[in-house]
Amino acid sequence: MRIILGTPINSRPKPWLYFRVPALMVNAFDILRSGIYEEDHSIKNSLQYDGEVWMDSGGFQFLRYGKIPDIEELARIYDQVWDARYFLNLDYPPSPPTDSEHDLETKLRRSLDNYEHLIKKFDNVLPVLHYHWKTDIIMRYLLKYLNFNPPKCIAIGGLVPYVLISRGCP
Repeated sequence: MRIILGTPINSRPKPWLYFRVPALMVNAFDILRSGIYEEDHSIKNSLQYDGEVWMDSGGFQFLRYGKIPDIEELARIYDQVWDARYFLNLDYPPSPPTDSEHDLETKLRRSLDNYEHLIKKFDNVLPVLHYHWKTDIIMRYLLKYLNFNPPKCIAIGGLVPYVLISRGCP
């Protein structure tokens, strides 16, 4: 298992300048908002980092700011960045307390559709699955990813909210 440090592109401080950080993850929403990819096309240069870089879709941030993420816009950003090891799929995270089974299935299907679209353009796209208490449905989609095009690895999302809730944090 790998744990990767997620960081904003203009992060201060930059802990990787002071101690070993094996991999960093930035997100496309942050990259788009900063305009960095238009200038340099190198995330590592912008971060002053020489290790492995992953790029998340930023789907959560798009939604948080009231924007509907567009798969083609995301593909254009991914296409501009030449030094990311992996690109994470544009996924639609479930909302376990409120999503019906139908809503969960819809989000997982849309995520799988985005994955199918992106892997036609890039060979280093990873699927993202989120924890949900309906494990039978999550497992069914895990098998779909594995049967469709076995990825090198799978990103697991949505664990932090469950950890915080289980600790009594809002």
